[in-house]
Amino acid sequence: MRIAGYFTSSANTAQGTPKACQEQFTCGQANTYDEKASNFHKTRLVQPICETGVPGCTLENALEETSRHPAPHNGSGRPVRTGSETEISFVISGGHVTHVYDPDNYRIINVTQPDHKFYKGIVIRSLVQEGDVIYSHTYGGGNNEPKAWFGMIPNQLSKFMNIVTSPIAFSIENRHIQKEILNRSEQGRLILQRQEIRRLEAGKQ
Repeated sequence: MRIAGYFTSSANTAQGTPKACQEQFTCGQANTYDEKASNFHKTRLVQPICETGVPGCTLENALEETSRHPAPHNGSGRPVRTGSETEISFVISGGHVTHVYDPDNYRIINVTQPDHKFYKGIVIRSLVQEGDVIYSHTYGGGNNEPKAWFGMIPNQLSKFMNIVTSPIAFSIENRHIQKEILNRSEQGRLILQRQEIRRLEAGKQ
């Protein structure tokens, strides 16, 4: 299996965020959103971050970097903790989220505030190690309400926009996380260089 520019093994053991915590605000308990409502949305994104054979690639470091990139923003890169707020920035200002920092379960939860463009909902940023690879799992769910758009955008359109933009935005944050971790070692920097060479070569085709 080739991940992020190098080979990985495919062991079946998993560490990090327990499965019961990857999509539930309270681990093992159903979220309070109405999944039968027409404005209910759910998104999932799973992306590899790094291979543990590379120095600096640990669940702890991945959590630290995720705390610096928990959501799309143009902030300072300071790590968030429970109660921290971030103004979302992705093309336009997206409103605010409040964070829950849960290091025991290797995850950070973003809770939308009433001014958020996709209020109301949550995003759970989890970290899972499968074999030698650490993955970022991003789950988003909730019931879109039009109040953040001043009532001008119907629920279904807001839901569609959320489903389309969320994976793009969080993919960008995951790339930042990957770069920060790989830049911690010479081996990681070589991987980044190879990735950049392939990107440039692909652009010439």
